Amino acid sequence: MRSGPRRHRPVLRRVRLLADESANTIVVVGKAEPRRYAACIVLATYRLDVNRSVRDRLGTRKASFASADETREISGMEIGGVTPFGLPDGLPVWIDAAVMDRPRVILGGGSRSWKVISTPAILAVLAGAAVVEGLRTRPSPGPNSVGAGAATEGERCRRACSSRSWLRRPERGLASISRATSSPG
Repeated sequence: MRSGPRRHRPVLRRVRLLADESANTIVVVGKAEPRRYAACIVLATYRLDVNRSVRDRLGTRKASFASADETREISGMEIGGVTPFGLPDGLPVWIDAAVMDRPRVILGGGSRSWKVISTPAILAVLAGAAVVEGLRTRPSPGPNSVGAGAATEGERCRRACSSRSWLRRPERGLASISRATSSPG
């Protein structure tokens, strides 16, 4: 068995592949009265530009991420598992243009343990959906970023694995993804 960073390369590639294809659905709120809400879909490797792009689209002076309680109240889903499918009518869904450029995307499936894998074209047919250029900003390198802030590839992998329990037990993560893609019965 090899030791050192080389044995971590396949897992690290898998983390990057999944992160590049993963998109987060984030509920945001404009802090004006009455409060305005929207769902934003952005690739997991980027940050949502709440302070500029989202705030301007909401037409408010201040905007932020909706709290866990607000997200649950509006979407009926927990943060970390919000899916763009089944959101209430009248809630705008803004899709970052980079999401639409991917051959496939991995989206939340309504809970933290379920995922939906599809082509991005499925998002364009959502009620209230609009593709928005510049909805995201590039994240600054930090200690928790995959591929950033670590001295060695092995260390990057260990950091990625420490925050993703399904990588330590790949069969659990693959089961979650395959549950989301397989049809019942």
